[in-house]
Formats: sequence, structure tokens, C-alpha cells
Amino acid sequence: MVEQTNLYATQFVAAAQLKRRSRARKWEPVTTAEMKTFVGILILMGLVRLPTAAAYWSKGDLYGVQLIKASMARDRFLIILKFWHFADNAAAAPGDRLCKLRPLLELLNLNFSSVVTAGRDLVIDESMVPWRGRLAFRQYIPSKSHKYGVKLFKLCLVNGFTHRLEIYAGRADRDAGVGLAEAVVKRLTDPLLDAGRVVWADNFYSSVPLTEYLVSRKTHYCGTLRPNRKGLPKEVTGKRLKKGEVEGRMKNGVKIIQWVDKRPVFMISTIPGHGATLVDVGQARRTGEPVRKPLSVVEYNRSKKGVDISDQFSSYYSSLRKTLRWYRKVAVELIAGTALVNAWVVHCEQRGTQLPLLEFREAVARQLIGGDDAGPMSPPPPPAGRRLVHSIGKYEGAIRASRQRCKKCYEHLRAQGETRDSARAKIRRINTFCRDCPGCPPMCLDCFNRVHKRL
Repeated sequence: MVEQTNLYATQFVAAAQLKRRSRARKWEPVTTAEMKTFVGILILMGLVRLPTAAAYWSKGDLYGVQLIKASMARDRFLIILKFWHFADNAAAAPGDRLCKLRPLLELLNLNFSSVVTAGRDLVIDESMVPWRGRLAFRQYIPSKSHKYGVKLFKLCLVNGFTHRLEIYAGRADRDAGVGLAEAVVKRLTDPLLDAGRVVWADNFYSSVPLTEYLVSRKTHYCGTLRPNRKGLPKEVTGKRLKKGEVEGRMKNGVKIIQWVDKRPVFMISTIPGHGATLVDVGQARRTGEPVRKPLSVVEYNRSKKGVDISDQFSSYYSSLRKTLRWYRKVAVELIAGTALVNAWVVHCEQRGTQLPLLEFREAVARQLIGGDDAGPMSPPPPPAGRRLVHSIGKYEGAIRASRQRCKKCYEHLRAQGETRDSARAKIRRINTFCRDCPGCPPMCLDCFNRVHKRL
């Protein structure tokens, strides 16, 4: 009886030690390479939709993605996702509702504005990140495809590149003495004023005080207008016109125009050449009669599409998933949606041809995870509770003919800033490799011991 009790005690102690080792492995600090792999997996999850996150690591024949399973263990991914934060809670400013995302938002705005220089036309509109949970500043916009969610104010270029953005956080985020729409336009455009640019926006933002302020900052404005705004001439907003007629007034360089198509359309503009006259834009398909519109309407329809393009391509292959943390869902939209679309727009313009968005997302995911051009994939962490043993082997044949460069030495030199040719020149050739890592990569003894010392 005593021997059996000692046996149970020994087994219990061994199991406890194994559990502690497994737990310690899961709680290791996240490296830069792991975080890149994590983001790459999130992007890939938008391309391959499965019902749950754990299904991507399924061993059955129905689910499971081999690239994801080979790059990171399931438990490691779920732990990183669980503790994925973007700010230090202890350093958060009192009353800041966006303290969870403030560093990420500032970093993205800095990178967006530094990569592309804004041109003549700037487009401002709002977007929605779907969220139906309890949140103090959750919005309801019935005209959007996602009616409930977190509202983003975007300043985009005509090609769909998001230059700057803000997250609406409720009344506490408003400027004193200024309406919400006017304050948003001023904050988004402030670094780009005094350069002769043109701001395009819809009737939510349009007002006479805003256009007068932009004119004083050498910036033009054009957009649709709500007829009940203050300071509008009654000769224009209160006049009843027939279809095809146009009426307009100008004061201090601000032009108010009413044009009737199927219904009255009100425009406000400070651009020279936008007046109460009609221009030919083509012929009607059925009747063949000429179609005439005000120049402000024609150019507004042509330029206002920037935010719509960004939202449209962000919705393709979306990586958004159900979560209990609103800031993680917004972060995934900003990183795997807005930022990725920006990178795609820049890539297509520099390349000169339109690369399909699907192929671009695949390439980015592979690059981050570590496939194809990114070098060999790192060996996956061992399953919890089990020790994985790797062995080293030697290539067959003559040593001089079978020698190859160590993959891990190459990765280490590239991470230190070495160029591809310089790294290849410094790497010694070896004829040893790891038998159990994916792809059996060539490794020197030092790299083999360093990579597998935790296994």
C-alpha cells in the first residue's frame, strides 16, 4: 500500500512539473517574428473562412490549414489573441475613451501620412466597424451596411488611400463651441491646409462657417448641402424649381446652388467655375436627349468616391470575428482592413498595373507567416504536455557537392540589417540539417542547438 501511494505521489509530482513547464512555455514574451506570424494568420483567416479559430488547427480531413498549423501552435495563437493589447493601462489618461487604441491610431496616422503625399483632392466621410455589444459611443447609421458599430471618420484620397482617420468617441470628443462635423473636418485637414487643396464631403459636414474657415486657410470646399442649415439664402433654398432648372447665389466666395433632377439637390462650393449653369455630360440611354448637370455635381460625383473605395475593398476577405473586446475588433479592421488596402493601393500605383486584391493579401500573409520569399518557416512550438525531439542529419554524397548555407544564420543576418548578397557571402556552408523541422532546413550545429534548446 505504501509503495502504491509513493507511486501515485511520484506520478502527481511529474505531472505537475510538466504542467508548469507547459504553462511557462505559453507565457513566454512575444517576439517580433511571432507577432508578424500572428498578424499574418489573422489576414489568412479572412481569406479562408472557418467557423471557429480552433478549426484552423483541426487534424481532421474537413478543416485545418496546413500553413497556419506549421507556423504557430493553436494554444500560442489563442493566448496572444487573448492578451493582445495596444496601450499601457496604467499610463492611460483619465476620461480617454480611446486609451486602448490611442498609440495604434497615432502610429497608423503617422505612417499613412508619411508614405503618400496628399494631392489636390481630399475626401472626408465616415465608416462603420460592426459592433452590437454594449458601448457608450456605439453608433446607429441606417444608411450603412453595418448599421450598429464604432464610427470612423476618414480622410481619403480619390484613389482610396486613407491618409488620416479618427474614431468617434461620443460627446466628450467634441471641441468646445464648434459642431461635431466642423471640428472633425478641421482636425483631419489641419496638416494639409494653406496649400490650395479641395475638400469633398457630404451634407453632414457642409456648412457656411466651415467653408468660410477653409477659404481663409486657402482651401476650397465642395459638397452636398442640407437646406435647413443656418446662413443659407432663402432665394435659393426656398425657391420651387422645375426639373432641369438651377438657381444659385454667391456671398464672400461661397456659392449655394439648387438643381432639380428627380428631386432637389443642394450644393455648396467655393471652387472657381462652379456656378448656376449646366454643362453637357452625355446623352440619355433611352431617349438620346442630352443630359445637363451643374459642374459642381459632376465633379463631386467624380471625386467623392475615395472613402467608398476604401470601405469596399476593406470589406473583401474581412478578418473580423466575434469578440468581447471592442478595441480588438477595431484594431483588426485598422490593421487587416484599412492599412492593408492602403498598402495595396500604393503597390498598384508603383507597379503600374492592377494586382488583384486576393493575390496581394495572399502574398502579405505568406510574407508575414514566413512562407515563400520570407525564408524558411520557424519550427512550430511543441504541443502542450508533450516533448518534441528533433534530430540532426547529414546530406548524402560528397561533402563539397552537398554543402548548403545555414538558413537560420541567414535569417539572423537579415534581421540585423544585412543585405541579401552580404548575408549570403558571410554564411558558411554546412552539410547538416534538421530532420524534423518543416522542409528539413540546413542548419549549423550552433543554430540547431539555439533553435531547439526549448524543445
